[in-house]
Amino acid sequence: FRDNRIQQQANRDLEQQKLEIEEQKNALEEQKSKIEIQNESINRKNDTLEATFKEIERKNKDITASINYAKRIQESMLPRSSNVAELLPEHFIIFRPRDIVSGDYYWMEERDGKIIIVALDCTGHGVPGAFMTMLGDSYLNQ
Repeated sequence: FRDNRIQQQANRDLEQQKLEIEEQKNALEEQKSKIEIQNESINRKNDTLEATFKEIERKNKDITASINYAKRIQESMLPRSSNVAELLPEHFIIFRPRDIVSGDYYWMEERDGKIIIVALDCTGHGVPGAFMTMLGDSYLNQ
């Protein structure tokens, strides 16, 4: 009789442990499901960020290419070293813009037997300054 009661208590204990394990299993499955949902959300956000990064990278490349082309245009406006050398054989030019294109500019011309040299620092740097140099060059040439 005593062994039977011990066996029944052991069965109840095992049944209780089984219920607790099933509850833990259900809780773990619920956590796993939540983690999977979060992981899917993170993956979608990562995909969005990756696409956004690629778009920004493409636009940056396009903008930089455009600005580099503007640099070539701006440099073509500057007096050629050979022209400067004709008028001023012993000369040097230091031209180091802060940005790819610049508001810094120099201009030189001979008029009525006089050499006119202009060093300009137009308002702004970068693209706005470069636009100002175009205006300055136009006014000086007129």
